[in-house]
Amino acid sequence: MKKSERKLLSMVESKFTKSDSLQGINIDSIAALIVTYNPDAKLIACVTAISNQVSHILIIDNASSTNCKIILEEAEKLKNVSIIFNKENVGLATALNQGVSILRSRNYHWAITLDQDSTATPGMAHELLSTLNRYSQIEKVAFVGPYIKDEGSLGSEPKWLSSNKYFPFLFKRVECQGKDLDDVTIVITSGALTNLDMFQTLGPYRDDFFIDYIDTEYCLRAKKNGYKILVSSKAVMYHNLGNKQEIKFLFHTFRPTFHKPFRRYYIARNQVAMLKQYSFSCVHWLGFDIVASLYNLFRILLLEDHKKQNISMIFKGYLDGVRGKFGKL
Repeated sequence: MKKSERKLLSMVESKFTKSDSLQGINIDSIAALIVTYNPDAKLIACVTAISNQVSHILIIDNASSTNCKIILEEAEKLKNVSIIFNKENVGLATALNQGVSILRSRNYHWAITLDQDSTATPGMAHELLSTLNRYSQIEKVAFVGPYIKDEGSLGSEPKWLSSNKYFPFLFKRVECQGKDLDDVTIVITSGALTNLDMFQTLGPYRDDFFIDYIDTEYCLRAKKNGYKILVSSKAVMYHNLGNKQEIKFLFHTFRPTFHKPFRRYYIARNQVAMLKQYSFSCVHWLGFDIVASLYNLFRILLLEDHKKQNISMIFKGYLDGVRGKFGKL
């Protein structure tokens, strides 16, 4: 986030606190859920940014190192924060399920899930709720996603996956263009206002996925069961996807994610399970996922480091996916 943007955000911060309320679901009745693993100082910014927008912040830590626990201890001192320290890294999915279970036991029905390095802008929760409350059947909304400003995309407009209106088996990418989106296919976990009650009906996130495709799988599961996924055009969040770097190749600028080889393994392995389960029920997603996978392979082969290790882990992931071998690597 640029200094000028931070200054502007701080000027309006006082306008949006947890005392704000909306007709229907109100800000005092939602929590924030953050899963951490070896967080850096960005966690403090993440917690501080959301602290005045929700009634409670629950952090589930996946056995971070001793040095990183110092940061977590600082975060715990902040307003309305509680932390659960897991003794081992149980994965993102299991940690999210822990958090959902705890929050539901405390009578929360909605929560904003956040990555440890994402930053909510002032009023983000207010705008997410505003979008939710404009929908006539709130109980059938699975997620309300924010307007994501990817700090690695250099100003390009975010796009969301949706099906083609006239040819539903084809996919399209849609922009907000100043308006909320009322029927997208997928939103990422970070920044999403999440319906906690639907977990009683649809079940938990897939623990065996461990880390990747968790949000995609749950979105497709929710869509398959008649839930809607919305995007709020005014709920702005800053987010980093991978370790993007700008590379110019053949007169075009690419921004590969530079995921580590172990992430490539989980992506490939879990993709196999996704293709088995959702290829026929969500055909436009299938087309998108294949195109995205081929594009990522192109970037790995031509632009990223550790090509041999990445390709090796992708192959291992596909093989384990076919074998049905899931869980932690």
